[in-house]
Amino acid sequence: AAAGLMALAHRLTDTGWIKLMGPGFAAVALPYLVWTAGLFPGFGPAAALTISLLIAGMVYGPAFVALNTTFQRWVSPDKMGPSIGAQSSFFNGALSLGYGLISLAASFAPLPGLLGWMTLAYGVLGILFWLAPRFLPGLPATMFHKK
Repeated sequence: AAAGLMALAHRLTDTGWIKLMGPGFAAVALPYLVWTAGLFPGFGPAAALTISLLIAGMVYGPAFVALNTTFQRWVSPDKMGPSIGAQSSFFNGALSLGYGLISLAASFAPLPGLLGWMTLAYGVLGILFWLAPRFLPGLPATMFHKK
């Protein structure tokens, strides 16, 4: 998987990386489907969770860099420090909120039901990330660099 991603990496634009967060988020459905629908018999939920996190992680890092680069293009050099600080605060707040919401949801819907709700929520987030580049000025129009 890593070799495939490395081969693909030089061809993707920032638009491509941001769009790929959609399928990365959708990967959370894999453990839910393995657990509840018997997808991939003999393949347990723990392995499915590991693979879904691998998929999400492989696209998250480059997409995060693509978004940061895009936002920093809009900021004048003398405002870069405060801008990076605000971005970092927003990012950390979003992570904390996410962990808190998942913890709260786990008290109402234990596994595997929680994964079903997460699949729905992450599916919506995935769609938003897939559509996001059209609303971010300055990004390439295509997912791939022209040869």
